Amino acid sequence: EYVRYLYTRHPVDWVEKLMDSRLFLSDTFFKEYAKHLKLPHVTHKQLMESAINARMLPFSLLMKHVAFPVKIEGKTITIALANPKDKENAKEISKKLGKNMDVRYAVASPMDIVEAIEKSYSGIHHLKAINELYYRFPEDSARRVLTSNQKIMFLIMAFVSLVWFWMDYPASFIFFFAFVNIAYLILNPTKFLSLLFWRKSSKTSIKITKDDVKALKRSELPVYSILLPLYKEGKLLEGLIQNMKGIEYPANKKDIMLIFEEDDEETITKAKQLGILSGNGKISPHAPEGFRAVIVPSADIKTKPRACNYALHRARGDYAVIYDAEDKPDPDQLLKAVAAFKKCEDDVVCIQAMLNYFNDRENILTMWFSVEYKAWFEYYLPGLESIGAPIPLGGTSNHFKAKYLKSLGSWDPYNVTEDADLGLRIYRTEYKTRIMESRTFEEANSRIWNWIRQRSRWQKGYIQTYLVHMRHPLKKLKNLGLKKFLLFQLTFGSNAILPLVNPILWIISIVGIFGIGGGFPFLYSRYVGLIALANLLIGNIMYILFHILAILRSGQRHLILAALFIPLYWVLISFAAWKGIVQLYTDPFYWEKTIHGITKVKMQ
Repeated sequence: EYVRYLYTRHPVDWVEKLMDSRLFLSDTFFKEYAKHLKLPHVTHKQLMESAINARMLPFSLLMKHVAFPVKIEGKTITIALANPKDKENAKEISKKLGKNMDVRYAVASPMDIVEAIEKSYSGIHHLKAINELYYRFPEDSARRVLTSNQKIMFLIMAFVSLVWFWMDYPASFIFFFAFVNIAYLILNPTKFLSLLFWRKSSKTSIKITKDDVKALKRSELPVYSILLPLYKEGKLLEGLIQNMKGIEYPANKKDIMLIFEEDDEETITKAKQLGILSGNGKISPHAPEGFRAVIVPSADIKTKPRACNYALHRARGDYAVIYDAEDKPDPDQLLKAVAAFKKCEDDVVCIQAMLNYFNDRENILTMWFSVEYKAWFEYYLPGLESIGAPIPLGGTSNHFKAKYLKSLGSWDPYNVTEDADLGLRIYRTEYKTRIMESRTFEEANSRIWNWIRQRSRWQKGYIQTYLVHMRHPLKKLKNLGLKKFLLFQLTFGSNAILPLVNPILWIISIVGIFGIGGGFPFLYSRYVGLIALANLLIGNIMYILFHILAILRSGQRHLILAALFIPLYWVLISFAAWKGIVQLYTDPFYWEKTIHGITKVKMQ
């Protein structure tokens, strides 16, 4: 009776309405429907046996029209459709095939058609997810960590340094110590100036009002793909589904993609227990509207960006966003993102929402993590935006115009901080990234070793990204111009290198201050010593004040004590950075899994 109602009220798009309703009909229904139309009926088995035929038409076209080329005999082609009465649908497919083809139609279940299309393109999408960026833009891919020229350059630098140290170690120490301290003397004021410019700028941090959101016509909203990469996240799955259901966006316009790894039995089993997946691994008829499953084939490279690349090829939305399993975005974040894109210039292809943590009171580690994120997203990134610097994207809550994301080659599956790398690749083109005042709450790491694993991956990825984009420094300088090149060094260069250098400076400073073993008196010449002292005292005090300012602005005064002791947190960051650099040599593409769901604090 419901199908009869749909067929009467929506004779053209009744199949689309049927699929939205999640009423999955048996093959018998479409067999009878084919008889009614006096057309051949195509079974599930026939579709699967002819899956390779789908590759003659684009994946997006087939999915848009739920169509499948079943049989090709000379210039005659039979296309299976769920509803051949949709003349516009059939007309567009015929136009794509060309005038010389004799197009005939058959009837098949829309669910079977979609399964056959996805099976046909699975291998292609699998290969593109891993290698598309490498083949299209090889110089941007981290598949090669170091080029031959970079290896030769590093060997020469190491040889010269060792010879110089052996011949005149005081001079080599003085050069290194002076060079790093002068770099800090330039870097610190530049960072604070970016914050000053941000305070005076009216163009940064897009502010979307309630009126902006209300002005959006719900019927005209675009389809929004929500990418949810999952790996060993079974215990977070139920909460994630509730969080995604809570997003204020028309259910039929939300394309919520639960992205499972093929061999992740833990998460897949949990999804079946929750009634999200059926026994055969497909989305269940009982799953909430808008949800669907994407099963990513196994591969040697098992990274979040590879999974997202695979899913992006199957995304239906004009816009796409990534959320992690533990994320709870503001309910109106998608609506705000659509309004923000409308406000921005056409060349803005990415909008980064702000991130923060819900368990910031759990222990000193989560407090430090929260203080860092407050400063990073509330001040530092808007500051970078205001001075025209590249924006290192966060790993979640990045909103994209999907077609531009695909044109850039999507994410680099070999880069373990694919988000920061993508932010830099956007910066190098004519496109832009903006920051939006909407928040996503996450779980801060509350266990020290779990935090180190996560941070060592981040630092490894920053170094990866810096090495990739510094393969041809002179070419980069010419393409970016001096200002952009220096800003690149400020953001990516400092984040990659300084955590590695800091422990050396600390050891030298401690030895010098306390005169251990005679210290290094030759390092503390009149001018170098003054610069070092300014960096040590003034620089650290200003950074502490900067973090306190971010806390006061947010009203979370309970974090002030943690901010006062944040230099201890920087020690942990440097330890993680050295762990990352070692792993970059031993296992460059290994994605150290961060364990989530370990906090005892419940998200409100």
